[in-house]
Amino acid sequence: MTETPQTDARPRRALVFGNAAIDEVFQVRDLPAAGESVLGRAGHTGLGGKGTNQAIALARTGVPTRLVAAVGTDWHGRAIRDALGHEPVEPALVDRPDIPSDRSIIFAQEDGDNVIVTTNACARSLTFADCRAELAGARPGDAMLLQGNLDRDVTAALCRAGRDRGLFTVLNPSPFDAGLRDLLPLTDALFVNANEARALTGCAGRDAVAALRRAGVAQVVLTLGAEGALLGSGADILHVPARPAEVVDVTGAGDCFEGVAIGSALRRRTRLDEIAIRHAGRAAAHTIGSLGTARAFPSPRRMSEILDDLLDR
Repeated sequence: MTETPQTDARPRRALVFGNAAIDEVFQVRDLPAAGESVLGRAGHTGLGGKGTNQAIALARTGVPTRLVAAVGTDWHGRAIRDALGHEPVEPALVDRPDIPSDRSIIFAQEDGDNVIVTTNACARSLTFADCRAELAGARPGDAMLLQGNLDRDVTAALCRAGRDRGLFTVLNPSPFDAGLRDLLPLTDALFVNANEARALTGCAGRDAVAALRRAGVAQVVLTLGAEGALLGSGADILHVPARPAEVVDVTGAGDCFEGVAIGSALRRRTRLDEIAIRHAGRAAAHTIGSLGTARAFPSPRRMSEILDDLLDR
C-alpha cells in the first residue's frame, strides 16, 4: 500500500465489494439431527450479508463507505434497498432481474453459538466490470474490503487493482475458499478466525499469525472469540483481550469487529494498531449482547462514544 501524502487532508474512504442479503434468525435450544424436527422461536428478519455487515459497521464509525453488491429485483431485493436507505452507507447496488436475492437462515442456539445456511448466487454474479467504475474514485490510502462471497477471479482482479492504486486492501476469507491463499501477497490486512487460520496455515495462534505474515500479508488479525484477538504487524504479535460481555447472539460480531477496526484506523490515518483492536472489541461486545446482525451493532452515537475512548481504562 502506498501511504497517502501528509498534505492530503481529505478523509479516507472505504469501498466494500461483497454481498447483500436478508437474514432470517430462529432461536433454538438444540440443532436438529437428520430427520428430526425441533421447535424454535422466530428471532428477526433483517439486513445482512458479510459485505453489508462490514460496510454498515464501518460507516457507523463515520468513515465514508460505499457498498458494491448485486441484488435481485424481487421482494428481498426491495427490502435490502429499503433497509440500506436507513444506514449511513452509500449503496452501489447492481440489479440482477434473473437471480433471486441472497438470503441467510440463521439458527441461534441458547449458548450463543449459531449455524448459518446462506445463498450466494447474486454475490457470485458480480463481475469485475461491475466494480471497475467504483475503483475510479478511490485514492491511495483509501480502504478496500473483500470477503469470500465473490467469484475468486473477481476477488483476485480487485486485489491487483487495489495494489496498483495504493489502496489498503483488506481480505476476510469467509466463506472459506482455499484458493484465496494465492491472494495473500496482494493483501495489506487479513482478518481470520481460528478455523480459517488453521485452514490457511495448518497452525494455530501465534504460529498461524507468523505463518501468514511470512506469506506476505502486512498485517494479520486473528480473532479468538472470548480470548480476544492477536494482531500481527511488523515483527510483533500483540494479544488484545476481549471485553467481557453477556452472550446472546454472536451473529455478525466478527463483521462488526472488522468494520470498526478498519474505521478506527482510517479515522486516525494510521495502520491497524492496539487502539483499533480495542475499539473493535468494544463494538463486538456490544453486538453479542443482542439478537441479530446489523441491528445489534452499536448505533452511530454509541460508536462515536466507543471511538472517543482511545484505550480501555
